[in-house]
Amino acid sequence: MPPAGSVGRSNPISTNVSGIQIFEHMPRLAKIMDKVTILRSIVRSDDYYSPNICDPQ
Repeated sequence: MPPAGSVGRSNPISTNVSGIQIFEHMPRLAKIMDKVTILRSIVRSDDYYSPNICDPQ
């Protein structure tokens, strides 16, 4: 869990997949969560850069 005070006021909501909750402002996504893939990180070994990819290296 993030430190107290570091997150805004929002609550998680359950999805149609047991054990997975998401941001409360995404109710349509919650209904189709069994049809999506969750990517927790993306790593590339070349020098390619895209503003849509967060590369912590």
